[in-house]
Amino acid sequence: MICLLFHGVENMCADGVIRRFAGFFILLSVALGTWVNPWWYAAGGVSGV
Repeated sequence: MICLLFHGVENMCADGVIRRFAGFFILLSVALGTWVNPWWYAAGGVSGV
C-alpha cells in the first residue's frame, strides 16, 4: 500500500485520497445535476461504481 503525506496529514494512503476525490466528484455531480443539467447524475453514477 502506498502512503502519502497529504497536506499535513501523516500516513494518508492512496486509497483514502482516491475515496475523497470520488466523494467530492459525486457531490459535485449531484449539485451540477440539480442546477445545470440532469445528465450530470450519470457522471456521479459512473464514479460511484
